[in-house]
Amino acid sequence: MKRAGFTICALTALAFQSVATYAQQSLTVGDLLDRGGKKLTKDEARKLYSGATVSGVQGGNFPNTTFTNAFSANGTVNGDAWNKGTWFTKISGTWTVNDLGQICQDLVNSQGGKIVGCSYQYILGNVYYAARSDARSEAVMERQISR
Repeated sequence: MKRAGFTICALTALAFQSVATYAQQSLTVGDLLDRGGKKLTKDEARKLYSGATVSGVQGGNFPNTTFTNAFSANGTVNGDAWNKGTWFTKISGTWTVNDLGQICQDLVNSQGGKIVGCSYQYILGNVYYAARSDARSEAVMERQISR
């Protein structure tokens, strides 16, 4: 019985260690800035998104949702979204860049769901990130940009 108790404790400790390791892997705005990253200006954000295809994880309340959206130079957006790797909806709408340099989206999915909001854009090395605010504690989500 002592051996079984030890095994359970060891497995529990490993589980908590795995969770802690996973939690440490998420990056924040502060992490990016401390590592030499920078927030994009309004002009840099516009140039980055105009005519680009942007992919990534939705994040927030939808951590299992990924997307690929085409951001046209004329301000329209069209794309697709997947939940746990299974396609589930088309996305369409508009995008702009506000005076704070945030990419703002007013989108709807083919099921009628609204996707509205703005995010700051960051770069660290050759990797781009989006964050809902510029607070140091705000989580960032990696974005893949292609043309």
